[in-house]
Amino acid sequence: MEIKALAFRYNIQTGLDDDQVRSLREKYGSNELTPPEREPWWKKLLGSFEDPTIRILLAAAVLSLAVTAVERIVLKNQEANYFDSIGIFIAVGLATLVGYFSERKSDREFELLNRVKENISVKVFRNGQMTQVGIGDLVVGDLVHIDSGDKIPADGILLREMGLFIDQSMLTGESLPVEKEVYRGPIDLETVVSALTADDPSFVGRGCMVADGTGLLLVTAVGDQTEMGKIAKALEEEEDSADETPLVQKLARLAKQISVAGVVAAMAIFSVMAVVAVADSPLLGLLRDNHGGLVLLAMISVAVGWLIERFCLKPFFAGMDMELTSKRMAFLATLPMILAAFVVGLGIWGFASGSTETIAYGVELLKETLLAFVVAVTIIVVAVPEGLPMMVTMSLALNMMKMVRENCLVRRLIASETIGSATVICTDKTGTLTENKMKPLQVWLDGEVFNRDRFGDLSENGSWADLETGISVNSEANLHVEKNGSGVEQVSGIGNPTECALLSFLHDLNSDYNAVRARSLKLFERGHNSQRKYSLVVTETDGKKVCYIKGAPEKILAHCSTVLLNGRAVSISEQRSEIENAMRSASDSALRVLAFCEKEIDGFDSNNVEATKFCEDLNDCCFVGFVGLADPVREEVPAAIESCRNAHIQVKMITGDSLSTAVAIAKETGIYSEGSGEIAMTSEEFAKISDEELPEAAENIRVLARSTPLDKMRLVKALHQKGEVVAMTGDGTNDAPALKSADVGLSMGANGTEVAKEASDIVLVDDNFKSIVTGVWWGRTLFQNIQRFVQFQLSVNVVALLCAIVGPLLGVPLPLTVTQLLWINIIMDTFAALALSTEPPRPKTMTECPIPRGASIITKTMGITILTVSLYQMVILFAGLFFGWFVDPAHRYNASIPVSDPEYLTHNLQALTVFFTVFIMFQFWHKFNCRALTYNDSVFRFLTKNKPFIFIVTTITVVQIVMVQMPVVGEFFRTEPLNLKQWVEILLVTATIIPVAKIGRKIAEAFGGV
Repeated sequence: MEIKALAFRYNIQTGLDDDQVRSLREKYGSNELTPPEREPWWKKLLGSFEDPTIRILLAAAVLSLAVTAVERIVLKNQEANYFDSIGIFIAVGLATLVGYFSERKSDREFELLNRVKENISVKVFRNGQMTQVGIGDLVVGDLVHIDSGDKIPADGILLREMGLFIDQSMLTGESLPVEKEVYRGPIDLETVVSALTADDPSFVGRGCMVADGTGLLLVTAVGDQTEMGKIAKALEEEEDSADETPLVQKLARLAKQISVAGVVAAMAIFSVMAVVAVADSPLLGLLRDNHGGLVLLAMISVAVGWLIERFCLKPFFAGMDMELTSKRMAFLATLPMILAAFVVGLGIWGFASGSTETIAYGVELLKETLLAFVVAVTIIVVAVPEGLPMMVTMSLALNMMKMVRENCLVRRLIASETIGSATVICTDKTGTLTENKMKPLQVWLDGEVFNRDRFGDLSENGSWADLETGISVNSEANLHVEKNGSGVEQVSGIGNPTECALLSFLHDLNSDYNAVRARSLKLFERGHNSQRKYSLVVTETDGKKVCYIKGAPEKILAHCSTVLLNGRAVSISEQRSEIENAMRSASDSALRVLAFCEKEIDGFDSNNVEATKFCEDLNDCCFVGFVGLADPVREEVPAAIESCRNAHIQVKMITGDSLSTAVAIAKETGIYSEGSGEIAMTSEEFAKISDEELPEAAENIRVLARSTPLDKMRLVKALHQKGEVVAMTGDGTNDAPALKSADVGLSMGANGTEVAKEASDIVLVDDNFKSIVTGVWWGRTLFQNIQRFVQFQLSVNVVALLCAIVGPLLGVPLPLTVTQLLWINIIMDTFAALALSTEPPRPKTMTECPIPRGASIITKTMGITILTVSLYQMVILFAGLFFGWFVDPAHRYNASIPVSDPEYLTHNLQALTVFFTVFIMFQFWHKFNCRALTYNDSVFRFLTKNKPFIFIVTTITVVQIVMVQMPVVGEFFRTEPLNLKQWVEILLVTATIIPVAKIGRKIAEAFGGV
């Protein structure tokens, strides 16, 4: 295949046909980068067992198996069983697997989001028309139109360029944009593909950004064969899918604080259980008679305890991100280690004594010590919320997926939480507040205003040809025309929506803009930007060189000295006031006004022209006319603006339109109302306000018209000085600095440039203001869902720790077994996280004040509620155990039976089963409790909208009932089946935690809780 011309003229930009696309894709491949090699699933699964507490717990289970084996083989105690040890293995395995699959699900969601982020559309010539395709559909040989703000989709050479500057810092590290040249060599595709190098001045690489100008790119390399693909393959690095957000950091600190409390409690529990075991052991009495042996054992214990603290405990704490830097803390941590060494040494001494009796005493002591150690480690596993940051990341991923469904593509993880704190939203007008479906309703031509019903008469006017040419050539947009199955013509615009509307206007009047372009050779052009506020193009037709300009009416009029009337240029002085009045009338009717002028240029040399000077010196132009375009306000926007007011969020419109047009739209949407102290001003008025005065004035500004990117930057900085959290929208290349400086940058997905999208945190897929409000709603909900989970987890933590500490003091050595504690940990860490992270947004959320930047995760109301329900659960648990609730008198708990006596478990099994079941059922109801964060919240409201919550809670409850009722499972979990009456009573009693939590919230709010 060969392209034989440089395609300067529009009529030869035909591009590839479908057959050529297929054959070139087969030959050169698709435009997709091969993803980096992922870590195998089995390595990730094994990595889940690298947590130090899990490893210690598994090692303890192995030791437990060994001790049980000694009992059965050496001591011939056939009643010793392996159920507890095997139960630990099963529980640890379940916890690790559930955590692994949850993390894997989160990773997949992030991968999906990354694929969505990279799925950009590209303007390409195919089958004789410009069309849009996904970046992955490009092939070598495609002709791609690139414009200011675009991201280069593949490597290629330039066949046409007009003032094209490329930011190629991504490939070369150059900080300044580089001006590119047109490829001058013969264009045989195979030769170019094989011989082209990145050093060629016409080369443009994938991933680079168009800083300014336009061009036509011939694709010469796609996918892994691009320069970016080669670099990625050489580095073989995978981008992080998640940033560590301030919220994650805050929760990590909270997790560390809870971890410290859990470790301290675990050491205290171990010490108490070990002391009790030694005091009850006959070996201690035997050793007292051997003073030398006692002193020696004590000395060895101190030495071994210090060594354990130095070489085992310190690395363990370091693995949990805790350092034993204080000598006092190191000493306190050493004491339990000394005690452990003493107890183990005493047991070994019993073994060494040789008699069957002392060996039995030694085995029993070692079993008790091992049990105390396993319980202590389990308490750490349960209390340490190592899954909290992971849960937050998972919640962020889920939240991002939900926001994508609401047309908010979150590009940076931090944004989905920050947008919930927004206090000010600075929004564009066109496409965001309005539909961006512009239609010309009014045209001024030859001194007369033509409304829509008279557009058919325009072609009869003497100046129509000039307006037609100005619209056709001064535009980079195109129309894609095809017929549907019924033969009806379907017209869609590709490019700037305003320019597409103007081309559709010509199409409706049977004007062929492509024919006009075909006879007009482009010599020079400059696109619209916020400084110039107009675009221009110089063309040559039949040896005549003309500059056509379109843009803001006040800018165009300022350059004009004549006006075109019936095809003849006359002085504009007599017509100026009439033109200005007609423009003002159109603007007051909320029409966007675009003015057109032209100028003949003799001796123009496009090779020597200085672009900046040419644009600045362009005066004495001839005014042709203007077009007033209507862009209706989106139907849902006024309600969305009202939601922002109710949510205590200010909305400010920042637009490039005229002040009168902007004010008309602002009034219609509810952003601005006269006489309320709210301010509407132009960029010129805004520039006159000093930096010192601006923070105060910025609070009252509601409309900023004819704005520039510098205005957006100044406004963001001023609002930051007032402590505001700012969300800023933008769609142009020059908006990138303002989007980066705002707390949340929001770019336009449909009509925004790739530069703006790269600089933004969130892409509004539909460019709709309502999507911003939805994003705020979800951001606030995300924070509240995390609070719900934290409230649940801390409540379970406190109850589990209290039971483990208070139980031995009340004569219940082990109210909850290791296996039971691990099962509780599975319910708490993973399933509760999934259930509570899927809570839907509440309407009430959008009537509350924004979440402050430094807001604490745990509010006063949450803290008091946690303490209230935790103490209530502990009281009910032990009261039920000692007073024989839910069991018949024959099975009432008897604390006088020694734990070592087989009768202990036989007699107390049903009471301990009830204790465990009551604990679990409390958590069943408490999950509903945690759906509410304040006294006025209902725990059952919107429950039907959270189907995952219902499914998870129901499933866990059914599994719990089955576990208790199955005798085989009972061997591992120390449970026995309960009857229906017991289940009903337990369910009713544990349900009282709901009103207790409500009372706790009422007490908290009475003391100023939030």
